[in-house]
Amino acid sequence: MTVNGQFPGVLRRPVPELEPYSAGFWAPAPARRINLQTCSACGAVQHPPLPVCAACGSGQLGFVDHSGDGTAYSFVVCERTFNAAFEAEGRYVLASIALDEVPDVRIFSNIVGCDPDSVRIGARVRVRHDPLDSPDGPLSVPVFEPAEDA
Repeated sequence: MTVNGQFPGVLRRPVPELEPYSAGFWAPAPARRINLQTCSACGAVQHPPLPVCAACGSGQLGFVDHSGDGTAYSFVVCERTFNAAFEAEGRYVLASIALDEVPDVRIFSNIVGCDPDSVRIGARVRVRHDPLDSPDGPLSVPVFEPAEDA
């Protein structure tokens, strides 16, 4: 059930502008997995999604789901926001995540479900998908939370 186009208890995020080459990233993914753009010509995995492969220039791109397990490579605790959609959340963590399956690709996202002061570089994290209603249909926002088995 949604309230004002959003799911109860879920951060009211702005809806991303979907481009044909990026829509697969925002599509709902299997639990604990993340959709990453992959070149079928050379096999390179890249993020953020681009219209062509950064490694070989091919336009033969698709999305493959990868493990959402990773490590906090770097992070910052944001003390205030410049977007009203995030004001109710107070302090939050913006992090660069190195994924286990593709460690050279960094995902910039939030680390949620913990005290921002408890986040450390090298902390084990796992992807979680927050649902988001959009005029284009259901989307998911990949965010990360501390791994339970860390």
